[in-house]
Amino acid sequence: MRQKTMFISLFFFLAATDISEHAGALLLPDPNFEFTIKTEWNGVPYTKESPVKIRIDGVGEFVRLQVDAPLYNNTAPPKGQRGYPYPGLYNYEVVEAFFLNNDDQYLEVELSPHGEHLVLLLNGRRNSVVVS
Repeated sequence: MRQKTMFISLFFFLAATDISEHAGALLLPDPNFEFTIKTEWNGVPYTKESPVKIRIDGVGEFVRLQVDAPLYNNTAPPKGQRGYPYPGLYNYEVVEAFFLNNDDQYLEVELSPHGEHLVLLLNGRRNSVVVS
């Protein structure tokens, strides 16, 4: 259910912004990708438990993002609600995915193991245009 809620939330965010008309650019001939994170944020090799895996699937006109990652049991965001956006989620345990175009615009998707999410559409570095 959590994956479905995140997928629906991401869909509504994309539908509410002009980025939805460009979603087709993510759907290549083989729209299924799996990434394994092998380094920490600073480039140091990741040696803990199982690695983080991110899977992106093209589903018709939509994109589904699935995350398989170890849980470190960090504190959940206070007053956070499963399936809803949480401002400042990056201060808590999250997996982040970034989708960049050639015009220095990008979509940042943050997913919490506790069910909260944050989706940002940015125009240039750290310049939020839409937040959901």
